[in-house]
Amino acid sequence: MYILNGIAASPGIAFYPIQVVRNNRNYVEYHDAREPAGEWDRFLTALQRCVESMAKFHQQASQQYTDEMTKVYIKLIC
Repeated sequence: MYILNGIAASPGIAFYPIQVVRNNRNYVEYHDAREPAGEWDRFLTALQRCVESMAKFHQQASQQYTDEMTKVYIKLIC
């Protein structure tokens, strides 16, 4: 048995296979907000990367879990 530490979406005890979504830490870069066009471009780039990541996770999960269980990724993408 393994004990995972972190912030629980629903505190308690769970018995179920888990999927590690990310095992590294990404740090936020500082950018001057006085450049709205640059901020907007960075936001759109980050949003696109997020959608691509969720689509990838959905594809991986769909190979292991039922369609009902993988709907969480579709909800996150949309």
